[in-house]
Amino acid sequence: MVSVCGRCNTQKEVSLPRKQKFTGVCEKCSNPFYLEFRPEPMHPSSFIIGYVDLENCGIFDILPSHYHVTCMECTQITNFKNVSNSDTTVSKYCIHCNSDLAVTIDGIKKIKVKAERAPPPNLEQILQKKKK
Repeated sequence: MVSVCGRCNTQKEVSLPRKQKFTGVCEKCSNPFYLEFRPEPMHPSSFIIGYVDLENCGIFDILPSHYHVTCMECTQITNFKNVSNSDTTVSKYCIHCNSDLAVTIDGIKKIKVKAERAPPPNLEQILQKKKK
């Protein structure tokens, strides 16, 4: 994904593996920022892939991504690599039971959700070091 600094709008490409945090400092203005991807199970009744928690930054673009898809017939996982975030459908067959599998991403919605938790402690440490 491409993040954008909340202060100076400088863009930075960031890789967010699931359940891992990314803390950094803007190369242009030294503004500390934080991103974390929280995946959600996606199924026919819920089309939410996950949430991205942000602090002092925003999301500019979502790059092609890798997805792990569980077959509804045999519960085996199949990997879909470099799936674009546009209106395209990627199809494969399950290597275990030969069922048809497909991934379609109709688009990305950015919805601002109010945070209910404090920023991570390491971000506060970066802010304190910056002030010194």
